[in-house]
Amino acid sequence: MLGLLSDVHSNLEALEAVLHAMPTVDRILVLGDIVGYGPDPNAVIARLQSVRARAVMGNHDQAMLDPSLLDWFNVHAVTAARPLNVIGAGLLLAVVWFNRRIPGAILFGAGLTLNLIVILAFGGRMPVLLPRDIDPNSAVLAVLKGGLDPLHVALPHPQGLWFLGDIFAIPGIGGHASLVSIGDLLMAAGVAWLIIRCSQREPSLQAAYGPSPSR
Repeated sequence: MLGLLSDVHSNLEALEAVLHAMPTVDRILVLGDIVGYGPDPNAVIARLQSVRARAVMGNHDQAMLDPSLLDWFNVHAVTAARPLNVIGAGLLLAVVWFNRRIPGAILFGAGLTLNLIVILAFGGRMPVLLPRDIDPNSAVLAVLKGGLDPLHVALPHPQGLWFLGDIFAIPGIGGHASLVSIGDLLMAAGVAWLIIRCSQREPSLQAAYGPSPSR
């Protein structure tokens, strides 16, 4: 049996969820566009390699190998996607506020608020402070500098609220590091706190009482 995936677009969380739900297959085939848009291209590639997936090259994958092909992409479509980043974060913040009594919700909301502030400050995208040792010929760098990433914008040097952007490197799958923000760390801490509190709860052993069924 063959497992088919398509348009993963560097979304590691979605890929992990699909792989977890997928039944046992003889081979996994990816129908293009492994990278692009999402924040974890290296981790996604490493994860697909770990399951020995075969892949067909998509236009985003091809552009990563040949940055000159980036001229094919629609800059206006990327620009139109920026308000969706703000709207999505705002709606999620509203959900967190209505559920603020849940353990960890305030911490998660604080991190989300910081992310929303810096995204608004940089025109609807999360700023990324590029590390000094980044490969100048990297296709990912070309996408960032070309303004074709709908979620992130590259900062060649600190400016504005850069310290709220993706500036902290954390180890990822396959030895590849990912950049995260202070807000991301707070959100992760909020989720961790919720998990800890839920795991500490003891199941209720109280008997339940109710009227006896009529005969």
